[in-house]
Amino acid sequence: MIQIYPTTDSGLSFADYSLKLPTSIEPLQEAPQKVSRTLSGGAVVSRWAKNNAGAVEATTITIDLDKYETLKSIANHPTVFEWVVISKGVKYLATIDITASEAVFRNMQPARTLTVRFTIVEENYST
Repeated sequence: MIQIYPTTDSGLSFADYSLKLPTSIEPLQEAPQKVSRTLSGGAVVSRWAKNNAGAVEATTITIDLDKYETLKSIANHPTVFEWVVISKGVKYLATIDITASEAVFRNMQPARTLTVRFTIVEENYST
């Protein structure tokens, strides 16, 4: 389950911009490192602590039209670009984009199948 809601700093209403999606993400990124060559032909490897900032993960889901409208208002908000995203107990600050959308029927009701892309700005975000 993914929970999305606005940051406190955004000033947006939690009631209008909160959403739960029936999927999860677990973005991973390689640990930053640099390899340099020495004059003698050896190598020096510098490695920094793993950080998932900048990781991108996409997921495809089918949701009802009311959830689609809320998600669309989040992804296309004109002034707020970063959202709190909670998945598998980890709180992220992330940008959210809808990269594909198709009208479908689920349980004989109109719905949308979407591909949603999350780009992590900060992991273990604290509001």
